[in-house]
Amino acid sequence: MSDHHLATFMIIYTTISYIAISLFMTIVKKYGGVTAVLLGTARKAMSLILSFLFFPKAFSWYYVLGA
Repeated sequence: MSDHHLATFMIIYTTISYIAISLFMTIVKKYGGVTAVLLGTARKAMSLILSFLFFPKAFSWYYVLGA
């Protein structure tokens, strides 16, 4: 991978990160820290659920224990 591609990926990543952090801080300012943390936790739970739906794998109770 060339330096140009690496720099492009870093700029894209930085831009997306800036937008995400700005949106999160807006939620904190408007609704409070507790709501922001609950929203973040709900997002992570939804990511786990979607992972099981879109990428089927053998279920184990260790997944529930880990969550």
